[in-house]
Amino acid sequence: MGQRIVQGLGLTEEQVAKIKAELRVDKDTWVSLFKNLRQARRGLRDAIQTGADESAVRLAYSKVAVVEEEMAVQRARLHKKIKPLLTPEQIEKVHAFEQRVDEFVGRALKNFGDRLEQ
Repeated sequence: MGQRIVQGLGLTEEQVAKIKAELRVDKDTWVSLFKNLRQARRGLRDAIQTGADESAVRLAYSKVAVVEEEMAVQRARLHKKIKPLLTPEQIEKVHAFEQRVDEFVGRALKNFGDRLEQ
């Protein structure tokens, strides 16, 4: 687990050990998902770069979407396991971090859109 996360949330050694144990339970699932996502994204990139027709691009993207959907489900399951290990203050720090990420992404997308309009 990243030291930055440990320090940022103020996790105790006991919390770190319990979270790592939860992460290890599904390690093989995560490794497989990341491998599948890498392959699906590579297939999408190849379809786009080789000038495939629209239906081939849609098919390639659907493979990415299937993997991302399963990853979202796995993240939700992991969240249910880890959240009870955190204090209310730590949960609030997680929410604040997520809010900052959402704002950053929102600004980046807006800036990109603004540049396209120029």
